[in-house]
Formats: sequence, structure tokens, C-alpha cells
Amino acid sequence: MSKNILYVICCYDGDKTYNVKPKATFKEEHEFYDWEVRDSIITTTLPRIKTWCHYYNVELKLITKIPKEINNFCNEITNLYTENSKDTNLIKGFDLKIQKSKHWFIKFYILNEFCKSNYDKFLYIDGDAFFNEYKDIFSLFKRGIYFKTKPATVTCPQYRLNKKHLNKIIDFFVVASFFGGTHHIKEYMSELVSYDNLTSYMENFGPKIFFNDEVLLTYFFHNYELLQTLTDEDIGLKFSAGSERIYQYV
Repeated sequence: MSKNILYVICCYDGDKTYNVKPKATFKEEHEFYDWEVRDSIITTTLPRIKTWCHYYNVELKLITKIPKEINNFCNEITNLYTENSKDTNLIKGFDLKIQKSKHWFIKFYILNEFCKSNYDKFLYIDGDAFFNEYKDIFSLFKRGIYFKTKPATVTCPQYRLNKKHLNKIIDFFVVASFFGGTHHIKEYMSELVSYDNLTSYMENFGPKIFFNDEVLLTYFFHNYELLQTLTDEDIGLKFSAGSERIYQYV
């Protein structure tokens, strides 16, 4: 059995459409669908990911559907907001955000799953990431949780929401496009990222405040003694937006 696991989100199974502006590689405006993004990932970048996993003996967990735990969690938050506010415009807006946030909150599903597992180390990457170099990423993970970080300007939502509503002043925020960690963080993290704990944050500050994945992850791990930093170059990743992926591969 592999000691390490890679999680990849590829949950483009809805009916959302994207309108792409003309570019050098695609002369006319183009509309495409979630399933096109999903299929382009599966047919182009997934083989490279599987090759990397096979070479380094890493278990691959490809998440192609919204997990039931996240559907239940988001339904609970939607019901909570609906009950606590009579402002239909506000509720409509938050309903849309809750739908979008299912992808955000899968990050917490992954953290919960790792805490319950017997794996020594994990890595998560967004569906639009691909391995540009086949590096031994897990050899970098010694002890702790590893994030890419960016400076937190006073105008960014990560800074504003942490300061105003979570009473935390931050000088950087963590980026949720990829992250990983070792088994040493399981005890600290298991209660922190539980669905009950996430619900309590939403309940305390909703329905007028909505925290996305990076706001909450920054709040949870900003001062954590085992927080370590990574860069794209450290792990040999490149990223392309869904529109870029369609241009390149379809």
C-alpha cells in the first residue's frame, strides 16, 4: 500500500457554461461547458498525473463528484442563511455562492479524509494544474502543512475579512490551488477543519458574511507553528485556467 496520496478535484459535472473571448489560438468567441473542461483534464493532464503517481508509488484519489458530505454541509448553510434572513436578494446571492463554494469546501473534505486515513503524507492540486516536471514532491514534506503564500494587501478579501470579522491581522494569506502535509498535523487539524467547526463559523458570521476557502485556511493556519511554504517551482507544477485548457487541448 502507498504511504502517500494525491487528491485531484475534477468536479466539472454541472451545466455551467463559459464564454471565452477570442485569442491568438482561437479566433472567434467560444462557449463551452463544464463537461468539456472535465473531459479535457481527464484526457490530457490525467495521464501525466498517473505516470507521476506510478513512478513515486503514490495513491491517486480523483474527485469527480461533489462529495455527499459537502452537499450536506452546503445545504445546511443554505438553510441556516434562509432561516436567519428575510432578505430574498441576499439569500439568492448566497445560494449562488453556496453552489460555487462546493468546490471551495472540497478542500476541507480532503483535509478531513486525510485526518481519518493511514497515509503518512498528502498532496492536493487543483484540476487545472499539471506536472511540468516529475519531481519527488513528497521528499520535500518533512513535518507540517505546506502552502503557497502571497502577501496580504489591505484591500484583499483575505485581509479584510480576517481583520474585521475574525479579529486577526495577517501579513500573508495561503493559496488554496495546491497544498500538502504530513501525518504530524492530523491531531491539530482534525477538530479544526471538522464540518461542525466550519458550520459554527458560518453560523456566527452569516448570513451577511461569507468566508471562502482561502479566508478560512489562512485563519486556521496563519500562526500555526508547523506551517511551511511552497512555490510552483518547488513541485514542478504549471496552471492554466479552464479557458486556456480548452484552447490548448480541445
